[in-house]
Amino acid sequence: TEWIFAYLHTAYEPVDPVELDRYVTFSATKAGQALNQALFSAFDAIYLRLSDDLGRVVGTMSREEEL
Repeated sequence: TEWIFAYLHTAYEPVDPVELDRYVTFSATKAGQALNQALFSAFDAIYLRLSDDLGRVVGTMSREEEL
C-alpha cells in the first residue's frame, strides 16, 4: 500500500508548466520517443504482472468465502 500511495501522490500532484513544456518538446525528439516507448513498455509489463497477481489473490480469497 505504501508504494501505491507514493505513486498516486507523485502522479497526481500539479506539474510545473515549464517542466511540462520541456517534456513535450523532448518527447517530439527521436530520443524522447524511444524513452517514452521504453517507459510505457515497462509500465505495461508491471501492470500486467500486478493485475495477474491481484486476480490470483482475489480468486483465492473468493473461494474461501461463502456466498
